[in-house]
Amino acid sequence: MQKESQDKQNNNEGFSLLELSVVIGVMATTMAISIPVYQSLQDRSMIEAAKKSIVNMRTECLIRNSLNSNTSFSNAMLRGYTLSTYTGNCDELLAVADNNEKHPNFAYDFITNKFTCSYKNAEATPFPECKKINPTESVAKNESIGLAQERDALVDQIPSEEAATLAKANEENDNDKPTCDPRTGILPTGKGLASLGAITPCPGSTFEWYESRGINPDRIPRNIPLPNTKEEYDALIEKIEIEEEEKRIIEEDKRIAKENKYKSMLEKEALGTRYCWKRYVRPGRVYTGAIDPNECGSGAKIGDPGILTRAEFDDLEKARQALNKK
Repeated sequence: MQKESQDKQNNNEGFSLLELSVVIGVMATTMAISIPVYQSLQDRSMIEAAKKSIVNMRTECLIRNSLNSNTSFSNAMLRGYTLSTYTGNCDELLAVADNNEKHPNFAYDFITNKFTCSYKNAEATPFPECKKINPTESVAKNESIGLAQERDALVDQIPSEEAATLAKANEENDNDKPTCDPRTGILPTGKGLASLGAITPCPGSTFEWYESRGINPDRIPRNIPLPNTKEEYDALIEKIEIEEEEKRIIEEDKRIAKENKYKSMLEKEALGTRYCWKRYVRPGRVYTGAIDPNECGSGAKIGDPGILTRAEFDDLEKARQALNKK
């Protein structure tokens, strides 16, 4: 009986101070790690939403312009951002952050056909990356430029013979770049193809030279010369990625505009509009071949209502078939 009472007393003692301290410490550590991560994810999702919204606004402007529709916009609210245009029309699109010191503003200018991003009192990397450049990095960059200018001034003060020796040494350092292009295997030896040189596999030292500098030649189009340094390579890759993203956006806009164009034509066709295509014949020539049933009469002109080119008529037929399948 005494042992049972003692067991009950031990069970009612609860957690010790050490156990509670360990639990609280684990919870505090978990919260210290998870809360910033969660806030960072929220910020990233908010920025991506604003970035996507301004791209969609651009697409909508292009569609409205192609359909000759109203291009006026009213301000819209997005979490952490205000979406607007500079004059209320499709001229310059804006996504203004509530806290521009922390989150970037986005803009698109139809005149320059460029997306840009900016921070308050700080520089930003180009769109679509749009990362904030710390002031210390900008200062360091300016300091490096200043040091380079001081070095050039000192070089100007070196006697001509020493300057010539220094220039020759720098030229020798630049000349260690391989002459063989690893992307094509073209070695300008003057043999083989007269304008290009002999096309043979590059030696292993060529690939080692680029690999040691962190340069991947396969990432660079063949019509662009290969860079000499990792800094030049990173800047070139960034430029290529931005151009590819802009090209993708433009192609997507064209696709959407084309779909809407033929969708509108099919709607008009359902209301009674009839379409035909006009054959192009050079001035002074007469076409005497077979006539397609869908061809327009001799008096029709491309640009008149219902008068299409053959390519437009074929695209309309494809859109009609796609609609019938639905």
